Amino acid sequence: MSEGALSSTGVYPTTTVGVTSVSSTTRQHRADRSLRCITVEPMAHARTHRLLQASLVIFAIGLVAIVALFVTPLIFDGSTAPTAVYVATTAAPVGFVLALIATILTGRKP
Repeated sequence: MSEGALSSTGVYPTTTVGVTSVSSTTRQHRADRSLRCITVEPMAHARTHRLLQASLVIFAIGLVAIVALFVTPLIFDGSTAPTAVYVATTAAPVGFVLALIATILTGRKP
């Protein structure tokens, strides 16, 4: 097929070193189609996005508390960490579970 000839799909292919790629018109059409798919449920996406961000912050707080739990005896000559640090360590599994829930909620339906 010569360059510039119309193919069976109705797209003018451009040839570069034996590789055929789709024209920019087809790419733009695909981009427009994908943008329409993204904007179908903006509220549900925003809600789960915020839930995922919040769960990651909670998980990070829990990880910092776990590190503080082990570092406190090293810094303060063997004394134990305050009770608040022990309570804050529970944020790690809570954040993890919330992140799992947020991920499941963002799943696409077939």
